[in-house]
Formats: sequence, C-alpha cells, structure tokens
Amino acid sequence: MPDIDSITLPARSSRSLLCHWQTPIVYYSASNNTGSTQNFTLRAQPVYRIESEVLDEPGLLNPGTGLPYGGEMELPLTAIYKAGSRDPGEYEFEVITGARMCIGSLVSLSSLVSTHGLTPAQARRFFSRPITIHLGISGQAQLVDDAQIYFGTRFVGD
Repeated sequence: MPDIDSITLPARSSRSLLCHWQTPIVYYSASNNTGSTQNFTLRAQPVYRIESEVLDEPGLLNPGTGLPYGGEMELPLTAIYKAGSRDPGEYEFEVITGARMCIGSLVSLSSLVSTHGLTPAQARRFFSRPITIHLGISGQAQLVDDAQIYFGTRFVGD
C-alpha cells in the first residue's frame, strides 16, 4: 500500500495508548454513461502502519497471521462506503465528511497484550521507544468519474 504520509513520535510520547481524531473528507462524482443500469461502488479506508523496534523482536508473532511482525503492524479504521445502482444517464456528486474519535484507542497497552500477542513488558517497551505511524488508503471504485479523498488525523496519548 502506498505511504501517503508519516509521523515519528519520540520515545515516551505516550504512556499507554495512542488515540486518533480522524476527519475524512471525500468528494466524488459518478455517472452512468452506458445504456443499462450499472452498479456503483466507492469505498475508502484509512490504514495505519505502525512501526516500532519492539515489533521486530525475535519470536514475536502476529496472532492473526502466525508470521513475525517484521517491525510493523497494520491497523485499518472505519471506511467510507457508498454502493447502489445507477440508471442510464444518471449523474451524482457528493461530499462526505465526518469525524471519528478515539473509541478504545488505535493502540494501547491492553490491546498490544490481548490482541497483538505482546507480553506486558514488550507492550511497555513499545511506548518507551520511538513509534512511526504511516497512513495509507485502501479501497475500490466502480462507475466513479472522479474522487478526492482526504483523511486528516491527529494522534494524542496519555
């Protein structure tokens, strides 16, 4: 996935969690220039790739894949999704905006242990080392003429 932007947080920027304040803004236009009804789909999902030297420790495996983390993990968040059918000659333009604020955190001490397989000591080290966060966007589009997709994100900790 292409790296759109990244930020490196200094060691000890947070003690036990990273929360996100995310503002998605999506502009799109779609039209059906065919002679029959067609399906329309637009999905845009932010994916945060977290890099940490702790995730590169020998023997640390991703419970979801059974493979080593290799120094990073991907954390997708809620997507913008529109779908339906469009009749011949139908055109639409829409601006979708919203806000998504931290619900349980993007990553926390407890999630590193309970979900990601780190020991409590590794989870504490995770927050005591620099953390780099990369933003990527995954998605799909069908019958979309043009789109502009923005995911503004602010990270906060404790």
